[in-house]
Amino acid sequence: MDVPRDPFCCQDMWEMVSSAGRSGLSIVWTSRESGLTPLLQSRACGHENIARFDAILKGLPPEVRAEGFPVRIAEQIPIRSCPFCGMRLDVWAGQHPDTTRAMVQEQNRFDLRPQRAPSPI
Repeated sequence: MDVPRDPFCCQDMWEMVSSAGRSGLSIVWTSRESGLTPLLQSRACGHENIARFDAILKGLPPEVRAEGFPVRIAEQIPIRSCPFCGMRLDVWAGQHPDTTRAMVQEQNRFDLRPQRAPSPI
């Protein structure tokens, strides 16, 4: 997603939002039944390569799979504030509804939780 730098609370937030779905750390904006949920997300590989990575892990010998192979391809946690400047993200979203709506529409697909109908924002 091409996200303009201007509306973001700080440069670091803009960089993290621009990295959504890629390997490494990012911030993903989603909307669920509970409302707007920004997520701090880490990925071992980009969104487009998860199926390939998963297939590789499933192709491991049975004895390795039986012992367990604790690899997380991606993980996420909800956040309430910008981890860099401390801006409350619900306040920021209220001040920038068009940008927030565009990010949610683009980034909901990166959410690792089971998909349900998004709630309106």
